[in-house]
Amino acid sequence: MQHFTTFKPVFASLAVISSLQLASAQTISTNMMAPPGFVNTNVPGMKMYIVQGNSGLPMDQVHRAEALISGKAIDPMTGQPFAAGNAATADPADGDFVYNIDRYINLHEQAINDPNVATAGENFNPSAAVPMNIPNDPELGIPGTTLSGDYFAVEFTGFLQLPAGTVRFGVNSDDGFRLTIGSGVNRVPSTLQLISLDTTRGFGNTEANITVTQAGLYPFRLLWWENTGANSGIEFYTFAPGTTSGNRYLVNDTNQANSIKAFRETMASPPLITFATPSSTTWIDPSGTGSVVPPAPLMRVEITDGATTLVTNSITFSLDGTNVTGTVMKSGAVTSISALAPILNAAVHTNRLAYTDSAGN
Repeated sequence: MQHFTTFKPVFASLAVISSLQLASAQTISTNMMAPPGFVNTNVPGMKMYIVQGNSGLPMDQVHRAEALISGKAIDPMTGQPFAAGNAATADPADGDFVYNIDRYINLHEQAINDPNVATAGENFNPSAAVPMNIPNDPELGIPGTTLSGDYFAVEFTGFLQLPAGTVRFGVNSDDGFRLTIGSGVNRVPSTLQLISLDTTRGFGNTEANITVTQAGLYPFRLLWWENTGANSGIEFYTFAPGTTSGNRYLVNDTNQANSIKAFRETMASPPLITFATPSSTTWIDPSGTGSVVPPAPLMRVEITDGATTLVTNSITFSLDGTNVTGTVMKSGAVTSISALAPILNAAVHTNRLAYTDSAGN
């Protein structure tokens, strides 16, 4: 059977609704937990999606990184989304830009030349004290097809197995990042921003103590970006559960008993809508900043595969009962459908999306 989804975008509203709670609310509640049976605990690790642009969109703030990774930012040199001309190196396993990470996040731009590279300000490298004496991994997808290591954004997603009580989270990065946790692995309402750095820097730590109400599996998203420079990298870690000092442990380091486990796959079926806009809308201009909504607002829906995959040629997208011609792009497990709405006078219009999964449902 086909899946039908109806949603009502309000084109008249130009305000951007912020759904992220601020970092001052440092309690992970039970409503952010993944449902029982939703996560495949036989597949450890996390997924990584990368988009590389160019100097037409500096990667120096979170809103620009979000614009690049979401496919909404436009390359001023081509007039097309940066994501359509993604300059990152694709995964040789399947030719897309979603990589499976089987273990932890300990990436360094120079590790492609020397995994033993040690840079001032980072925590994990072979020169560090045990148990942090772990070699750096190269950055997947970097250098890109133009041999550049600049102007990229990366999105890590998965599910963390968190114990109840205090967990001190940390991210060491060059440049900035945003770490959220909540009800879905993409940009969704009711997510909690744990820690962030909305700028650029050399390698450095940002940490915070988090209270977990109940042990369980929680979806997370770690957005990271690099602007320019010879070095870049990221480490995602916690301290031993229940402690706020001492040794740091990379998330999903299976060699360490104190490491938080992570899993990257769900048992969900059928495919799920994980992002849709507008409910209110904004437009990302070539500089990456928000501006006035154009006469024909951009409508965008993202669908993430479950246990079965989305059949992309089955998708129909209509506005007030009239089919709208759009663009369908698939990257890894995520299919995006985008279209420009015709010029509209009324405030509220109904979109209807129909699609079929590979099982024929």
